[in-house]
Amino acid sequence: MEAGLSALHRCFCDDEHGEGYEKVGSVSYAKFHYQADDDALVRDQRFASGLVQALLDEFNAKLAERQPKT
Repeated sequence: MEAGLSALHRCFCDDEHGEGYEKVGSVSYAKFHYQADDDALVRDQRFASGLVQALLDEFNAKLAERQPKT
């Protein structure tokens, strides 16, 4: 499961290697929903990146709640 979450982050989210909307996952999502307009492609890329980032943030928050307190 950790490898899958890491792959999602690597392919969709902002990090030291670049902005999430420019990553392969976000670009592939936008191309799948092909838009003739470059602005629409970037909008879809940003949507995909934001969606995955929100999902991972929520998942990590829930996971942190389940960790035993020391």
